[in-house]
Amino acid sequence: MGRQLNRAEATALYDSEFWRFLNAEERACFQLEVDRLCMPFLVFHKAVEICLNRRVGAIEYLRPRALLDELTGNLPPPPVEDILELVPKETLPLLVA
Repeated sequence: MGRQLNRAEATALYDSEFWRFLNAEERACFQLEVDRLCMPFLVFHKAVEICLNRRVGAIEYLRPRALLDELTGNLPPPPVEDILELVPKETLPLLVA
């Protein structure tokens, strides 16, 4: 994955609001490459959904490399079955109830 940021670095980036000067693709790519959240999650999430032109479940962020590969055209969108594999088995009944 991308560069490892310490908490102070990530906080400084967040506080600078640097993302306001980036387009959706730049926001998504940047945040998928770093290990700590450097912008509001909703800003990041919206950017990813715009770039992928689909809804993205929060559970999918467990595999940022897959999202980045999809964004750059190296992978197709995952089938629903692959996304459901990320969900802990004990919570699956809650999703279908």
